[in-house]
Amino acid sequence: MPYDIHIEGVPTDQIHNEKFLWFGRFEGRDMLAVKGIQKMVDRFLKCIMTPAGTDISDLDYGTQLTGLFLGNLDSASLRQMVTLSVNQAEEQIRKYDVINGALEDERLVGATIESLTMDAANNGFDLTVLLQNSAGTTVRVLLPNMVEVLNG
Repeated sequence: MPYDIHIEGVPTDQIHNEKFLWFGRFEGRDMLAVKGIQKMVDRFLKCIMTPAGTDISDLDYGTQLTGLFLGNLDSASLRQMVTLSVNQAEEQIRKYDVINGALEDERLVGATIESLTMDAANNGFDLTVLLQNSAGTTVRVLLPNMVEVLNG
């Protein structure tokens, strides 16, 4: 499969309005091309952080995850909604992988919540997800915390 453009979370001190993801920068270059497991991570991150219904080319793309930040949810409801979002993103990426014939190291086979910590004081949460590719490699992904974006 071809390379893709790397995306990553914007450092907290550089967040402006709703801009919390940007194209990755590396050694002075404006963009970094990725493949392999990093490409899989980027596709999952982009999907789970895209609000459902906002991608004009596919209104079914994305999840409700970003809408949970600054929400008034109890711990059990938050866990249910986050689990749903992780499952939706996994399903969408796996479907994409089948359609596009993703390589073994870029093909997602599982997404599991490793940790979910509610920050009740700020109406936010920290979420770490374990992603596994079909080559058997597991990677830990810490999702951007939207509280800084929304409060900034």
